[in-house]
Amino acid sequence: MSYAFCGPKFVQFFSPVIEALKELGASGRPAEVRDVIANRLNISEQERTELLDGGAPYFDNQVA
Repeated sequence: MSYAFCGPKFVQFFSPVIEALKELGASGRPAEVRDVIANRLNISEQERTELLDGGAPYFDNQVA
């Protein structure tokens, strides 16, 4: 992954989620939130489709 973040992985998307929710008017479907975050952080489609060993998308899992 090429996400520019230093710190514990479980908190790397806390701030982007909050900012995405602000942009979406305080609520949004998970897919909408992920789209806003991906656009803001310039996360490529390739990065968004990288899978965990269990088959779930890494990016979706981290944002969730």
